This record gives sequence, C-alpha cells and structure tokens, in this order.
Amino acid sequence: MAKYYPHKQTVLIAIICTLIVICTLVYIRPQILIKNNSLSNVEIKAVNEEQKNTISDVSNTDWRKAFLTTSSTTSVSTKTSNGSTKNTTEEKLTLTDQLSRDFFTRYVELKKNNLSEDNESVQKIVDQTLNTTINSASQPKIYNLSHLTIIEDTSSNTTHSYGNNIGTVFSKDGPRADPVMIVSDALEKGDMNLLKNIKPIITSYDKMIRAVIATPVPRPLANYHLNLVNSLSSMLFVTQGLEKVSTDPVQSMLAIKLYTPTQEAIRLALLSMNSYFNTNRVYFTNNEPGILFVTVPQ
Repeated sequence: MAKYYPHKQTVLIAIICTLIVICTLVYIRPQILIKNNSLSNVEIKAVNEEQKNTISDVSNTDWRKAFLTTSSTTSVSTKTSNGSTKNTTEEKLTLTDQLSRDFFTRYVELKKNNLSEDNESVQKIVDQTLNTTINSASQPKIYNLSHLTIIEDTSSNTTHSYGNNIGTVFSKDGPRADPVMIVSDALEKGDMNLLKNIKPIITSYDKMIRAVIATPVPRPLANYHLNLVNSLSSMLFVTQGLEKVSTDPVQSMLAIKLYTPTQEAIRLALLSMNSYFNTNRVYFTNNEPGILFVTVPQ
C-alpha cells in the first residue's frame, strides 16, 4: 500500500487552492492576464441588461474586473420528432466552472446591494459558494451486498482460497505508483504532462474493483469484502479527480481530501479480513498471494 505524508498533503492542498483561484479568474475573464486592458474594451457575454448595468462601474481590482465576462457555451444541433433541426445550448461545467459561475451570480447581488466593497460580505459569499459547490459534487460509486457473489461454504479450504484470490488481485492489478506523488511532482516541476502517468493507476483501480466484485466470498467475510470494494471505488474516484488538477482544481482538492481516509478504509478492510483468518486458523505461507494480509500495517 502506498504511503503518503500529511504535511506533504497540506502543501499540495495549498497549491491546488491557488490553482482554483487562478482557474476561476481565467474561466470568468480570460483577458485578466492581459496588461492595461481597459474596462471599455471588455466583451460582455451571456449577461442580461440588468447585470450589465450593475457591473459597469466595478472597481479596478483585478479579481473584481474578472467578473465582467463569463465562459462561452456550445451550440448543439438536435433532431426533433418531426425531423427538423433544433439548436440548443449545452454547457459542460467542471466543478471549478460551477464555482466561478455561482460566485459571479452572488457577487452581482452584492454589487446591486452596494456590498461589493465589504470584505465580510465577500468572504461570506466565498464560503457559501464553496459549500454549495462541494455539496453538489459527484461522489464515489457505492456498491451493496447484491453486487457480490456470496457463498455459504465457510470451510478452511474455501476461506484459504478466498484469501489467496484477494491477494492475487492486489499483486496482479494493484497500482505501481502513488497518484498524489505524481500530482505533487507535476505541480512542483510545472509539468502537467506528468499527469499522464495517472492513467495506468486509474486502470489498475478499475480492474481491482471488477476483480474483487467477481471473487466469490464466504458469507462471514461479505461485509469486509464489501468495505474493500467501496474503498477501492473511492480510491478510483480520488485518482480520477487528481488527474484533473490542471483543468478542474476544485475536483482535485476534494479528491486529495478523500485520499487519506480512503487509504485508511482499505487498510481496515484488509485488517478485518486478516483477523477473521487468524480466528479461524487460516494462514498463508510467504510464497502465497494471501501473505498480503500479514503485511498490512496494524
């Protein structure tokens, strides 16, 4: 199992938070990075007349000027039931996009109420926007006992075979790298191409989930088995989120916060299985895949 140090995680979260701010500003107003760009030249998109009037005299700080434009949308042509073509607008928003758009809406309300210069009010809408975004975020897929193949055979031989089968999944399909370390390295070096090394890890967790679900489990171990499946599902979710650090830092921040609890969940599931094996005098030799359970940190 991969190891990770909490202080490193804290630094990584800080870096990702900085990326969130940068990506939020870039999302709302790409021209923010252009020097000496006057307010009169800023293009207003997807904003109604009331909003235009509200923001026309926004103060000259960069973060406030960022809210003078919103992201573009994609026009999609679809066929109607009578065969004609209908144009619709479709937005594909990341969590970072969503946070940016929601903050823009709340900020406009502050401006309308002459509170845009009040730091306490601004901080309040920052907190509200972040909470709303987090609450609307997708979650790891959750499995239940109906997804498992539960068997009634609880003999030592069957239990022993089960332990070796799980050990084989980890030795054969388990990831060979730590996604958090890859993200940390990419951010420290400023080389987002390194994020491609996360793809094989995503594939590994996907294979592990499918393999563990397909493994017949003796009924007394079913709940531990289910905990293992769901913790692997959570780790897949975490890894997929970390891969998006350069395009959706909000999603990556949520992923990194789940990383340590998910690692702990995997550890506890394996320890619970090992406790059952020991209680029922099911042991594994050093050349058996089931020796995995002995190596789990207590």
